Amino acid sequence: MQRQQLMKWSIAVGKIAVFALLVWFVWATLVKAFQDLEHHTWHVAWPWLVAAGIFYILGTLPAGDFWSRLLRDCEQPIGRYTAIRAFLISQVGKYVPGKAMVIVVRAGLV
Repeated sequence: MQRQQLMKWSIAVGKIAVFALLVWFVWATLVKAFQDLEHHTWHVAWPWLVAAGIFYILGTLPAGDFWSRLLRDCEQPIGRYTAIRAFLISQVGKYVPGKAMVIVVRAGLV
C-alpha cells in the first residue's frame, strides 16, 4: 500500500512540475513577445487585409450554409440570408474567453 501512495504522490508532483514549466515557458514567451512588439513599427497593407477578410468570409460560407440548412431541417422559420449572417457575425464570439459568446450572439441575431 505504501508503494501505491508513493506512486500517486510522484505522479501528482510530476504533473504539477510539468504544469509549472508550461506556465513559465508561456510567461517567458509572452514577455519576450511584448518586448519585441514595443520596438515594432506598425504597417498595415490594406489591400492584403481586405483580401484576407474576403477569403475568410468565403471560407466560412459553407459552414454558415450548412447551419442554415440544419435550422430549416429542424423546422426553424429563418431565412437563408439571416442564418448565414448570424453565423458569420457570431464567429467573432470565438475570441471571447469561455466560447459562450458564439451562442449568445448567434441566438441574438437569429
